[in-house]
Amino acid sequence: MSNQYGDSQYGDNQYPNQPMPPNAYSTSDYEQHEGLTSPSSMASSYPPGGQPHSTESYNILSIVALVVAFFIPPAAIVTGHIALSKIKKSGEKGRGMALAGTILGYVFTILTVLMIVAAIALGAFTTNEAAEEAPANAFSSGVQELPDEELTGDEVLGAGDAAVPIETDNGIVVPIPVPVAVANERNCQALYGYMRDVEAGMVAHEGEEYPIFAAQEGAARNYAAATEDPAVAELALSIADLLAANDISTQYIERDNALYQYNQAMITACAEIGLS
Repeated sequence: MSNQYGDSQYGDNQYPNQPMPPNAYSTSDYEQHEGLTSPSSMASSYPPGGQPHSTESYNILSIVALVVAFFIPPAAIVTGHIALSKIKKSGEKGRGMALAGTILGYVFTILTVLMIVAAIALGAFTTNEAAEEAPANAFSSGVQELPDEELTGDEVLGAGDAAVPIETDNGIVVPIPVPVAVANERNCQALYGYMRDVEAGMVAHEGEEYPIFAAQEGAARNYAAATEDPAVAELALSIADLLAANDISTQYIERDNALYQYNQAMITACAEIGLS
């Protein structure tokens, strides 16, 4: 400034305009001091909405997804996806658990479906196999093992004096005579009707303790009504009555085996006249 002597004795302002010095403390300087946080880092630590949220906690759904994956896999898939979505927004911990729970949920769900399909297929196969074997069992309840050797001559034809001896705990009992096999259209139709009835009865009574007995009772009554041979009708009715009374004794075994031998002879005889 001027004084009374004119211009400043020092001449022009010896301190020309100087640029302001830079901030003496940068953001990094704040961070170097313990307990201090730079304004920019403080601003970035707040999620949208302005409220602080700790990123040190685990997302609860991620834990749930991992646990329920071993018990309810479909639930783990749902909770796992929800947890992943929330973790992405909030920054919480637990992404690994959520991902593991989701993957395990898919794996166990697929395995469960495959096991169910395999069980259904196995059940269907077992049912079909039992149905295929039913005709072979249609003439005997399986209570008494039948002779393995083939019969020849009059025995194959079911001669009246031919019989099947049954061995019991008390020794050999007097067997029931096997009716004579008379092959004609009516008797052959009665035979094959009996076979079909036993097979259908086995399927209808599947699951019972002895389905063959329930199946054979109804089939034997139909057999007695269909055949024209009185001896066969009497034999079939006696079997049905014993089964109705739950009398699976020696009497039943004798008659069941006699009817089996007659049916075997009838199959051969019907085939010989072209009624098979």
